[in-house]
Amino acid sequence: MEFGLLANPIIIVAALALFCYVGLEGSMGGWISTYAANQGFDAKGASIVLSSFWIGFMISRLIASVTITPANGAISLSILALLAIVLIGLMTAANSKGATAMLVFVTGLCFGPIFPTVVGITFSKIDPSTYGSAFGIIFAVGLLGGSTLPAAIGIYSKGKQIKKSFPIAMGAALVLFVLAIIIGRVS
Repeated sequence: MEFGLLANPIIIVAALALFCYVGLEGSMGGWISTYAANQGFDAKGASIVLSSFWIGFMISRLIASVTITPANGAISLSILALLAIVLIGLMTAANSKGATAMLVFVTGLCFGPIFPTVVGITFSKIDPSTYGSAFGIIFAVGLLGGSTLPAAIGIYSKGKQIKKSFPIAMGAALVLFVLAIIIGRVS
């Protein structure tokens, strides 16, 4: 492993961005069916709503693979993070099943490109011989986010609807937005 990467500013920013993002992805993937059930969907309907998140996720990731480049990656990441804040906020306020289903799908569309965009920006700013170590570092930190943010949301929501804890996810998306601005400026 290239231990010097641990002090590289792009690695630090990318790792923090993935901490937020993987935490968001894990939270949405883990709590959407509970959210949908709280919004009035039966078990089958809640599963369909969850599936719509992953379908939107997959569609946008495919589209992003041919539209987002290292040149437009930072601005794309900033826009996606900003949209994540808005969409999670709207999910918190949604009161109808139709709005719930639509917002979950659109959130999936928003989330899909984020992970590969962070990795692509990172790789565009480091030596190719360090890709493996760099990915290992940023992904490990991302997994830490994926294990803590969903748990925090679950703990905070004890005794209340899961959407009451979505401001935690909005906070993570806000931090991701700030990091997306920084990542474009770090070399």
